[in-house]
Amino acid sequence: MRELNWMTVILLVVMAIAFISTIAWIVVTVLRKSQKNGMDSKHDS
Repeated sequence: MRELNWMTVILLVVMAIAFISTIAWIVVTVLRKSQKNGMDSKHDS
């Protein structure tokens, strides 16, 4: 077990990217909703 298999490495990388992307999408959605609901007068792009 000196090296991991390429399939295992690729699978872990894909899962990590999908997990991070999902969390990032949720965070962005929540931030956009909170900005629209709370601070609508302060229009920062």
